[in-house]
Amino acid sequence: MMNMQSMMKQAQKLQKQMQVSQEEIANTTFVGKSAQDLVTVEFSG
Repeated sequence: MMNMQSMMKQAQKLQKQMQVSQEEIANTTFVGKSAQDLVTVEFSG
């Protein structure tokens, strides 16, 4: 059984990883194009 301190450290580590991932998504621009480039959609995270 994991002790409480170990669980808290793991939760903090996961929270930090999620924050980094959210920042990466927020700074990414996604582009979608239809066939023959008739429609182009661009959006950010």
